[in-house]
Amino acid sequence: MRVAVVTMAALTVSGCMGQAAALPGQDALPDLPSATASVPVPSSTVAPTATAPATTTPSSSPTPAATPGSAAPTRARASAASARTCPAPRTLAQLPGAGRRIALTFDDGPSPISTRPILEILDREGVKATFFQIGENAKEYPQITREVARRGHVVANHSWSHRDFSTSSPAHLRQEVDATTTLLQSLTGERICFVRAPYGNRSTGSDAFLEGRGLTQIMWQGDTRDWSGPGTSAIVRDALAAPPRRGASVILLLHDAKQFTPKGQEAGRQTVAALPTVIREYKKLGYTFVQVDGTLFPD
Repeated sequence: MRVAVVTMAALTVSGCMGQAAALPGQDALPDLPSATASVPVPSSTVAPTATAPATTTPSSSPTPAATPGSAAPTRARASAASARTCPAPRTLAQLPGAGRRIALTFDDGPSPISTRPILEILDREGVKATFFQIGENAKEYPQITREVARRGHVVANHSWSHRDFSTSSPAHLRQEVDATTTLLQSLTGERICFVRAPYGNRSTGSDAFLEGRGLTQIMWQGDTRDWSGPGTSAIVRDALAAPPRRGASVILLLHDAKQFTPKGQEAGRQTVAALPTVIREYKKLGYTFVQVDGTLFPD
């Protein structure tokens, strides 16, 4: 039985590049990191990840040379991260509390094409965001994942290979979720507390699995459909659509996907071009920018 996420029409499977047909076959497990990978996160942190992924061993994949600013988190940052705790697991369809607040979220990265330009814009605008990263992309571009965390943004789980959670077996869920959590924690030195299901697709089984892993699911209200390359003005228009006009908080869905096709690269350029306007228009509307992190949850 499928679970209805929320009643808002915006919460559809259009997010996260919206092409479920592109998923890998259900009969093959992805190439994942070893279950014995070291995760430098203190055991005292709330809601630890449960069973590590099974026995699949990663094949070698090219890792680009390190770039300036891509160093691992400093001791001070790792110490600060260790003090964070995960909220009690739940499914979040909107930001808790009241007031004009917006959380910018970026799915499907890290990307060698668009992630760093997005980070530069966020730095210039003084905004922190949340990046739901795909494990196989973080494995290929670990220095970009480290840079996202080093600049103070939240890194969260978006599965290993963008497999639809609602049709995944328990074994595939373990592979997709646990391996990604292990890798992201090892790269950032931070507890991974949040997850977003690919396409926003969920089931009772996947909900129970993620809750058992201590992960809070994050959905969205505002969908820019920027992955489809609709044009810069269309991205801005959709980003500023209701509910923000009614003064409500909003979780906005954007992408920094790893795409190397001409169409995919153009979509990434459009997101980068639209982002400064989106941020400045929300500021004019009196919105405060927040991250999806433990500070949002008073309990």
